[in-house]
Amino acid sequence: MQISSRDQMKTGVVIPFFQRKSGLLARAVGSVIAQVGAEASAIIVVDDGSPLRARDELATLPEAARARVTLIEQKNAGVSAARNAALDAMPAEITLIAFLDSDDAWHPAHLARAQAALDQGFDLYFADHRREGATQTRFAECGVDAASGEKLAVGENLYRYTGDLFATILRKSPLGTSTLVFRRGLAPDLRFRRELFGPEDTLFWLTLAHRGAKAVFSLDEEADYGWGVNIFAGATWGSPTALTMLSNAAAFHRLVPRLFPLPPDLAAWNTAWRRQMRRDFALNLLHLLRRREKIDWRSVRRYLRAEPMLMTNILTAPLRRRG
Repeated sequence: MQISSRDQMKTGVVIPFFQRKSGLLARAVGSVIAQVGAEASAIIVVDDGSPLRARDELATLPEAARARVTLIEQKNAGVSAARNAALDAMPAEITLIAFLDSDDAWHPAHLARAQAALDQGFDLYFADHRREGATQTRFAECGVDAASGEKLAVGENLYRYTGDLFATILRKSPLGTSTLVFRRGLAPDLRFRRELFGPEDTLFWLTLAHRGAKAVFSLDEEADYGWGVNIFAGATWGSPTALTMLSNAAAFHRLVPRLFPLPPDLAAWNTAWRRQMRRDFALNLLHLLRRREKIDWRSVRRYLRAEPMLMTNILTAPLRRRG
């Protein structure tokens, strides 16, 4: 009997953990254990100095489930360091890497769909997803639909992505960390940049695209996103966390053209986006000052050192929200 490449696939799951709310990790790991039609060969949880200990959270799971989890405990070093620790510890026989944040949960068919899609010769898989309470899915927000690809002959709602994957990720990425699965052989030594906080995953996906990853996506929602500890998720306009988010995003957009050769249209877009972020940062800062709210001055100083032009935006920005 001929053995298909899908039969030889072994998936390893990376779960970084830093949470203050109990029950999230058990939900995430439980969703991995509950996969139908495919299973994870390795599940690695990295406790990144979490206020809640991962070992205590895992203790609420049945013994059979706990036995499938490898736990790594380290001092707090950030989500990039946590994911990197899991990647470093991943067994050699693992061929696919899947990511799941500890406040998210997979739908039961996620791994089976990913394996079916990647078995067709693709390197990168991603699926639609929705954050708790959101009225739209991420694909709807980014304009991804059936017209974005060519339907595969296998599976339901599986499509080969036919657009410019690199440009799509840079402009407005539909890729969600907790739905992404990639072929390990494409980038076995690739790791997350520890100096980035928030866009570290986007840079990882950009690198995969730059290395020529052939991508396939599912129009089905395959993950539910929660509201655990997350730098970006709760950062709304005019909030103190917005300054942190914009400072981190600006650092990402400064780094991209240094790492990748951008075509003229993307280089111009990236420059314009950085200019817009400086305006938004200045408006948020002035809004917070006027309301006498808490300000992340470290983000302000870091941004000013990297982009002195920000001072001009601060001095000339109106004391009102941009219309």
